[in-house]
Amino acid sequence: MAPKRSEKNKKYSLRSNTRLRVEIETEKSTHTISNDTTKVRRNKLNSQNCDYCIIRININRHSKEKIYTCTICEQRFSYKSALKRHQMIHTEEKPYICTHCEKYIGRQNYLVQHLIIHTGEKQYQCNNCEKYFAKKSNLVIHQSVHNGEKPYQCIDCGKWLAHKSNLKRHKRRHTGERPFQCSYCENTFITKGELVNHQRKHTGEKPYQCSHCEKCFSSLSTLKLHERTHTGEKPYQCSLCGKKCASRGDLVKHQRSHTGEKPYKCNHCEKVFAQHCNLVQHQKIHTGEKPHQCSHCVKCFTSKGGLSRHQKIHTREKPYQCNQCAKCFTRKNYLVKHQKIC
Repeated sequence: MAPKRSEKNKKYSLRSNTRLRVEIETEKSTHTISNDTTKVRRNKLNSQNCDYCIIRININRHSKEKIYTCTICEQRFSYKSALKRHQMIHTEEKPYICTHCEKYIGRQNYLVQHLIIHTGEKQYQCNNCEKYFAKKSNLVIHQSVHNGEKPYQCIDCGKWLAHKSNLKRHKRRHTGERPFQCSYCENTFITKGELVNHQRKHTGEKPYQCSHCEKCFSSLSTLKLHERTHTGEKPYQCSLCGKKCASRGDLVKHQRSHTGEKPYKCNHCEKVFAQHCNLVQHQKIHTGEKPHQCSHCVKCFTSKGGLSRHQKIHTREKPYQCNQCAKCFTRKNYLVKHQKIC
């Protein structure tokens, strides 16, 4: 004969099988729980624990009250576990380690995401195309490419974006907010992804390897651009002349040759440039900076290209050959000039 359950156990069993509805009325500060037979109303919730939930759950699970405060930055949280995870940012505690690269990571779910870099696992497939994704959130973002849905609009420039997170990041370009700072230098970034990619310059980490050769890269986007040199893929086409480019950035730069747009202006003079790299190169004229030194002599240059051209004097390399007379030249512009009179 089975032993009789206590009254306490009987009540627990009855309540666990009863469908409950919890309702918080913030204006009246009341807590109502109703089922088929009972309806209880209690005013002024003072208890930290809910009196009516089946298991002991903090009352802020219903009220969303944030009672846990970080002692360092005063940010508030609804759950103690959320506070503990947040405090790891301040303490820089990273208890999880990757078995592939020995990198330390702060949270277990971040470790799972990081391991995908090594395993290459992509379990989420787009039902419109054959593309796979490592994270479900990335799949959701990708699917907006097919449906064209962009419900979020920037109030500053009118640009429409597919996701709220994209709008949040986009707004920082207007406000100038750069909340992510490098722990190795003073550089700041708009997104966490940009920060992670930058910090790999300091650590030397290159987790992305080309499947065609053994070259490794610090970011996935750089790897994809590199792989196109093997495949010859050029998915971006100019609408004005039909020229195809390997990246969106290359297409934008090319289209400026049609529009004449030069958005980069020197803050020392009034000269403008179509590309940012050309502006940086030009500004060294004003600052006098010459970071590239010849290994054969003491001569220094403002650009790596200038150094490369100079070193051909020492090596006597002449890679540019005339197809009419077989004469060779150290620089391409010298060959072009020669061909006009040859």
